Amino acid sequence: MRSPARRRSRVGATELLGFVLIFSLVASTTGLVYVYGFGGLQDARDATALDNAERAMDVFADNVHDIHNRGVPNRATEIKLYGASIGLDEPTTWRVNVTGDVSGSPVTRSYSSDIEPLVYAAGDTELVYTNGALVRAQRGGAVMMREPSFVFRRIGDENVTVVPFVETRSPTAQHVAGDTTVLVRTDLAISETVVETAENYDDGDLRANLTVETTPTRAVVWERYLDAEIADAYGVSDPDAPCERVGANSATVACEFDVQRVYVGISRIDLDIAA
Repeated sequence: MRSPARRRSRVGATELLGFVLIFSLVASTTGLVYVYGFGGLQDARDATALDNAERAMDVFADNVHDIHNRGVPNRATEIKLYGASIGLDEPTTWRVNVTGDVSGSPVTRSYSSDIEPLVYAAGDTELVYTNGALVRAQRGGAVMMREPSFVFRRIGDENVTVVPFVETRSPTAQHVAGDTTVLVRTDLAISETVVETAENYDDGDLRANLTVETTPTRAVVWERYLDAEIADAYGVSDPDAPCERVGANSATVACEFDVQRVYVGISRIDLDIAA
């Protein structure tokens, strides 16, 4: 006959072994959740925050569009930061030079604007509003999420171009970071439109040079956009025309094309960011 004490000892050992196995399973599962699950949850949270920020920046772009195109005096946009930052970046310079002959000699008229982009920065991702466009820039490159209001169109026998200068700017440094919600206020300061037409020159054609000095990453996006728009509208067949990246770090996009009518719409918009 087996001793009751021995049976109790075996039962106790079995229960202890079961407890150790269960505890080990729980500990390892908790470790996996901590290492992988929490990281996945954080990634999902960051992705949702960035999507929300992108929608808010698109609303901001709509509001600035109303000011530039409809003459609305001001607008205000709320943007949640989610631990990111928002502020005005170093200016990008836009220029359009229009050249035609007057009394047998070439005459060039130049128009330029320094535009301070609004940048929402979260980690290695930037959402950049600049001159009517919304660009998403990441480590692997950049893409234009919203196109600006440039117009390149063939009307009758004329090439017609509309160049917007949406000059967002501020006299003071504008930068806020954290988890707060900011109010971005935009006020129209000056709005005007100038027109250059071939009728005011000797020849029937004008030569337009359009350039933007920006960052190397954004230059790729602007070259792709302007190249496609101008070539499609005016039938440019040269694969190396009408735009190319030039200058230091290929950060300047330069486009050249023939045109009969050019409209330059200039809106100077004062911007203020309040937490």
